[in-house]
Amino acid sequence: MSVFKKPPDIFSYICHFIFAVIIATSYEHAAHVFINPEKPFLEDALSVILGLELLLAYTAIVSGWVGYSRSMIKWPHTNTKSGSFRFCLDLGILFCYFGLIASAEPGRGFQDYFLNWIIVLFALFVAWDILKLKEHYKKRRRKMRQALESSLGKTVAFLVVFSVFAPPAFDFIAENQTGVLTEPVTYGITLVLTIALMLLYRYWKWSIIPPQERNVN
Repeated sequence: MSVFKKPPDIFSYICHFIFAVIIATSYEHAAHVFINPEKPFLEDALSVILGLELLLAYTAIVSGWVGYSRSMIKWPHTNTKSGSFRFCLDLGILFCYFGLIASAEPGRGFQDYFLNWIIVLFALFVAWDILKLKEHYKKRRRKMRQALESSLGKTVAFLVVFSVFAPPAFDFIAENQTGVLTEPVTYGITLVLTIALMLLYRYWKWSIIPPQERNVN
């Protein structure tokens, strides 16, 4: 008997597999940044910045994987056009996670405008939540409908925050001719705040639905 009870089931299996591949292929980057004996993590400002970028990438990916798993339990893909389009957005979001890891690669992070990926990521989150609402809104009780609306509202709010918050940081990552960051401390603080905002976003999203309301159709 097939493990897939219905066609959309394979969507989540594919996404979980890609999540695992992204994390697995990033180990070499992580080792180069965090456990490189030739250039210790805390040796200089550049090493710390590269470490913070990679930490932000892992925060986004791991929390995103957990969030995706929770969403698939409460709001699984349906065998509809919206369900198929949402899967396409899943792939776009996974590409953004890969982009975060690639941009955090030593020597490339600042040139690739690392924080741009965060803005694109949250724009895709908004589109994903819209399709999720379209798929499940009519099938759920009033409290669950309110949860869908609240989830979308919080995602839009964080997209606005990151859209306002991230662009000024691009001025901090300009490098001079010697390759030294002009504002490493300011950019480092920006990365720490972005990590905190990412965790806050996940906390608020996960606390939307009361436990007794989960999985109620």
